[in-house]
Amino acid sequence: MKFLLDANLPAQLASEFHAAGHECMHMESLLPRYSPDTKIAQIANETGAVLVSRDADFVEFSRTGLLAVPLVWIRLGNLRRAAIAAAVRVRLPAIVGAIQAGEKVVVLR
Repeated sequence: MKFLLDANLPAQLASEFHAAGHECMHMESLLPRYSPDTKIAQIANETGAVLVSRDADFVEFSRTGLLAVPLVWIRLGNLRRAAIAAAVRVRLPAIVGAIQAGEKVVVLR
């Protein structure tokens, strides 16, 4: 599966996805840091990558169809990078399963 990490997540998080056998790009490798969310959604749609973000705007984009690919909405609070990576690592099989089952928004709490 292909994932795109939003700028509000650490680029190092991509290693968790790679370790599980998935493709993963960080938004900052494709666009300037403060690019509009609409542009990020467009790239996710064009590449077919599941968008991973902390940004609630993408939930609305998913609801309205502006974001056509699945969204992993990270709602873990203000955690350090290592804690975010650990949470994703443990939950990644369930996240992938939910997406494969047709979930459009997978919330990670």
